[in-house]
This record gives sequence, C-alpha cells and structure tokens, in this order.
Amino acid sequence: MKPFSIACASFLLLLLAPQSDAQDLKELTQASIVVEQLEKTAKDIGLSEETLESQTLVGLKRDLPKLKISKDASPYVYVKVLAVEAGPDRVAVYVDIKVNRPVKILRDWSNSEVTATVATVWNKGKLLIGTKYDMASKVREAISDLTTKLAAAYYRDNPE
Repeated sequence: MKPFSIACASFLLLLLAPQSDAQDLKELTQASIVVEQLEKTAKDIGLSEETLESQTLVGLKRDLPKLKISKDASPYVYVKVLAVEAGPDRVAVYVDIKVNRPVKILRDWSNSEVTATVATVWNKGKLLIGTKYDMASKVREAISDLTTKLAAAYYRDNPE
C-alpha cells in the first residue's frame, strides 16, 4: 500500500501546481494539437500519442466546430499524460490540457513591446486513480471532459 500512497502524494503535488487563470481565448480562430511523448507506464496501459491526438481532435471538433485545427497554426492545444504505477495492477494518471498562444510582453512603465513569446492562456487537468485495465478508457473520458471545459471557456470569452 505504501507505493500507492507515494504515488497519490506525488500527484497531489501536481494538482497543487498553478493552473492558468488568464483564460484568454478571445478571437482564437485556429490551433494545432501537440501531444507530449508518453512514457512506458502510459503506453503499458494502452495509450499512444496517436490515440490521444485523435481523442483531442474529436473533442475539439465536437465542442468547438468554429476552431480550425491546422498543423501550421501558431496557437496549440497541448496534451500531457503522466502515469505512475500505484501498486499491483493500479495506476495513477494525471491528464493535462493547455492552450498556448503567441503573446507580447510589454514594458512595465509603457505599452511598448519588449518581446514576443508563447504563453499558456488556459490550463486544466484531471487526476485519475484505478486499475490498469480500465485506465485507457478513463483517460479518453478525461480528455473529452477537458475539451468540453475548454469549449465552455472559449464560448465565455467569445459570446457572439
């Protein structure tokens, strides 16, 4: 039971990491999808980068039909899945979805531009704990839920 407790504590630390409150999705018209390379534990429960990308694409097309998905777009939806074994046949998984887009950094004392960069403007995650056997489907459900939350934030920022 001790490895399970350690895994849960580690993931709680991830949950305490700040999530973006900026929520600036105004006038976002296009995005690409980037899936972080999976580690062995995530692959062992039946996940693949291709499956995660497909699930994200379906969720975005379902919930945000106005958002054009293009590999050439500068803004991107970033999907990260971290998995840790939490005991025999158990696993803890953290699913994180972010929207990153180009931003301008302004001087403190004026509105003149210092530089441009990419920043996270929306970020939500979900912690899942359960058996290895049904975790892949739980991850897919989490991605669906998180893309729906992204769509709700998008429509709040773009009420048209």
